[in-house]
Amino acid sequence: MHTAAGPVRSSVNPCAIEQGDHPLKRVRQLFAAVASLALTAALCALGAQPAAAQPPASRTAPQGHGDCTEPGADLSREGMAWTCIKTGPATVPPAAPGKTCTPVGPGTKAYEEGAVKSCTEVTHGPAREALKSSIPVWTCKSDTWYASTRHSYCLESEVDYTLEDTEGAPIGSAILHIAQQASLDSRGAAWREQVDATTVQATPNVGSMVFAFEASCSGQCTLDNRRMSATIAPGETKRGFFTFRTTVGNETQSEIVPSYHSVTYSTGENIPRKRDNRWNNPNTVRCDAKVSKDANTGCIVMGNMADVKISIAKYGAAAITYQWAQKTLIGGTFGTKDHTLIRVRDDDGKIRDRNRYQSCEAAPNPFKPILVTAEQDSCDEFPFAATAQGGTNGNLCTEIQPWWNSDHWEVKMIRYPGPMVNCVRSHVPLKQNSGAGGEYGNAVLSERILDGENFTVTITD
Repeated sequence: MHTAAGPVRSSVNPCAIEQGDHPLKRVRQLFAAVASLALTAALCALGAQPAAAQPPASRTAPQGHGDCTEPGADLSREGMAWTCIKTGPATVPPAAPGKTCTPVGPGTKAYEEGAVKSCTEVTHGPAREALKSSIPVWTCKSDTWYASTRHSYCLESEVDYTLEDTEGAPIGSAILHIAQQASLDSRGAAWREQVDATTVQATPNVGSMVFAFEASCSGQCTLDNRRMSATIAPGETKRGFFTFRTTVGNETQSEIVPSYHSVTYSTGENIPRKRDNRWNNPNTVRCDAKVSKDANTGCIVMGNMADVKISIAKYGAAAITYQWAQKTLIGGTFGTKDHTLIRVRDDDGKIRDRNRYQSCEAAPNPFKPILVTAEQDSCDEFPFAATAQGGTNGNLCTEIQPWWNSDHWEVKMIRYPGPMVNCVRSHVPLKQNSGAGGEYGNAVLSERILDGENFTVTITD
């Protein structure tokens, strides 16, 4: 599916007069076209969609040209067979446009008070400090106007609204704060974005603000609901929800960019036409159905590396093994931000088993259990066997034995091939070894770590 709207082009010249046409006939057609365009613009300003003519059931729309509809009778007589709109791939998100102004209509409250035009300008960033103390508004915890984790995002914008007189001087103003946030389900095909709009201040001659907001998205994405519209008094917040839903198929993925369109005006003026404040979410959402052959569809926010968390309290000697390797091995600080691991998709387990054999069982120095405990000793390797860095022959790895000494962990060195060694194998009770392996498998699903994707490993208490 193509994703971003592109220009509509037609080979028909609307100003050409074919031989045999009477000039007055052409003038009538042009007047009709102008009237039609005016009606369409009015409908769009109100959030409505003009009806498109439907082709007869017996006709087949042309393929490969996007969404096509048959034109009306006038254009058909001029030789146009179909009207087609084709979308293209998403490009770099455009910045919000600058200040846009529209006339204030006669007969409105604002016009009677001297306003001849109203203007809006969208700026991205948190609410100004002077306003935060007087009116509480939700704030995105970031030095910029947006922030994200792998499983959530937020962004903030403000709409500056002014009424201006014939000299262009402001005679009234208001500020509307827009806060957007969403949490993504790593094992679900949809996520819900919350939008809070707050009129943080307004001069008496402006009063309440009307906030009309519309969401859309690129990529393989649909919305269950697109619009919210609310009248917001000074100090008041109105909230809306928008459900984005991915349509990715099995073994596919899609990068989705939410985008937004708002129209803001005061209750003292008419509905503005041709006021266009648009912006794209700077956070790109990746949805996929390809973590494994049996995994559900899920989504993450791109630009945030996956992280596998292993708890010492839960997995004891296994977690200590990975932590020791990250802090001690000069050539094997794998799982850190500067030395990430790379996942290898292994649906049948053959790669994992082959790598584990190399690290634990292969000649010339296979693993020999030494733990004298009720629980079976087992060979645990790091980097993990199901990664691109796993599978080093065990004879080339440092071998250790972590053990709990009354109130702290200690690590006994059994074999140390040298300072540049890049792997470790460890004597770990079987239950702790298996538990840590299961935690890694769960993290692959919850973090949606795809084949070939980098990730870090964090050891927690």
